[in-house]
This record gives sequence, structure tokens and C-alpha cells, in this order.
Amino acid sequence: MSEPRHCRLGAITRIAGWFVVFYTIATLGLGAAIYVIGESALREQLDDRIAAESDYLADIHRHRGIVALRDTLQRRDDRGVNALGYLLTDRNGRRLGGELTTDRPHTGWAQIQFRDEDGRRNVARAFTVDLKDGNSLTVAMELAPERALRRTTALILLAGLGATLLGGIIGGVWLTRAIRSRLRAMNATAQGIISGDMSLRMPVSQPDDEFGQLAGTLNAMLDRNSALIENLRQVSSGIAHDLRTPLAKVRQRLERMMVLTPEEGLLQDEVERSITEIDATLSLFSALLRIAEVEAGALTGCGKRRLP
Repeated sequence: MSEPRHCRLGAITRIAGWFVVFYTIATLGLGAAIYVIGESALREQLDDRIAAESDYLADIHRHRGIVALRDTLQRRDDRGVNALGYLLTDRNGRRLGGELTTDRPHTGWAQIQFRDEDGRRNVARAFTVDLKDGNSLTVAMELAPERALRRTTALILLAGLGATLLGGIIGGVWLTRAIRSRLRAMNATAQGIISGDMSLRMPVSQPDDEFGQLAGTLNAMLDRNSALIENLRQVSSGIAHDLRTPLAKVRQRLERMMVLTPEEGLLQDEVERSITEIDATLSLFSALLRIAEVEAGALTGCGKRRLP
């Protein structure tokens, strides 16, 4: 019976393993979706801010001219707290305003590199628009904060994934142990019943759950089997007793006939054969009685008690 038990426990382990795998895949999918959606929302927010700033500055140029635009750029750069960078160039690419140190990007959205005050190269998201007088205005925002936020978000998601995976593993181990414990108790009871103790019944710790309902069904089946076996034992015992008595009487009569008529050899032979057949029949019914007593628990081992 050890091999089936091993297979059953292996099945439980596989179920728990699939549970952890599914749990991990679902968590990875959720984390990836959150990361992609968050990055898209952050990029959209960044683009909206750049586009809004570019529209505002273009509106200043349209209504107040190039000088007003250059003054506005100067004031914004002088504040030192603006996350945006600006570059105003003429149609030949010469700088007219702004402190963004980079070459003139192409019109529209682009990812550019610029030098900061320390001379280090940084990456920025830029939007360039052509003004009515042929000049170009570039508004850019450094991507380092976005990348830092992205790394922080990735670390948070990885930490959450690790915690979720750990919780899934702990839950899978707990589930495996709980199921194994319930099945081990039921298997021990079944082994006891197989060994001959028909009074054992499956343990029922929680009658309302699936294991409790299964144990209740098995116990009802065992009760029914015990009742059928008891009925069979009583019927067998009754038949054996009912037939044993008349056969014994016939045997006694035949023995008396042998004593009374010993001179008739043919009759004696017939009587002896009849006695032999009756003895065989009586042996059969004795075996039935012995089987009935074994089923009732009257015999505890082979050869310990001998029936007449």
C-alpha cells in the first residue's frame, strides 16, 4: 500500500505546486500591467506638461513677438527651480534664447541629450515647434526623475512580487500539510479496517466541509457493509444449525442399522457410504459455522480453537 500512498501525496504536492505557479504568474501579470500602465500614465503626464508649456510660449510669441518670448525664457531659466529646459534657435540653428545646451532637435517629439552645469550628459524628452518667423522653440524635461521613479516603482513591484510569492509558497505548504493530515488519518482508518477491525470509522473533524462529507459517506457505507455481513453471518449460522441437526440424526439411525444388521454385507456397505457422505456434508457445515464465527470475531487466530 506504500506505493499508492506515495502517488497520492505526490498528486497533492503537484496540486500545491500548480497553485504556486498560477499564483506567481497571476502576480507577475498584475505587476507587469501596473508597471506598464503607470509608465504610460507618467509619460503621458510628462508630455502633457511639455506640450502645455510649449503652447503657452508659442502663444506669447504669436501675440507679443520674439523679444517677449526671449524675456520669458530668461525669467524661467533664472528661477532655477523649473524642471523644464528651453532652447530658442533661428532657422540656421543659432541660439537666440534658453539655456538648454544641445543641438536643435527635429520638429516634433524627440529624445535628446544635453549637458548640465557640471558637463555631464543627460537625457531629456523634448518637443520642438516651428514659429511663424522661422525660428524654432524646444521645450524639454529631463528623464532622470522619471527613470528614478520608474526604478522605485519596479523595486516596489518586485518587493510586492516577492512577498506575494512567499505568501503563495507558505499557503501551498500549509494546504499540502492540511490535506495530507486529513488523508493520513483516513488512510490509517482504512488500513485498520483492512486488518479486520470492522468497528473503525473514518474520523470526521468538520462535518460540513468536503472531507467531512466524504468521511460521512464512507462511514455510512461501512455501517451498511457491517449490517450486511452480520445478516450473512446469521443466515449462514442458522442454515448450518438447521441442517446439522437432522443430518446428525440420520447418521445416528444409520449407525444403529449397522449394529442391528451386521450380517447383511450389502446393506452395511451402503450404510457406510451414506455415513461417509453425511460426514462430508457435516464437515461442510462445520466449515460454514467456523467462517461465521471468524466473521463475528469468535476466532482470534488460526488453530487456536477447533470446532466439533
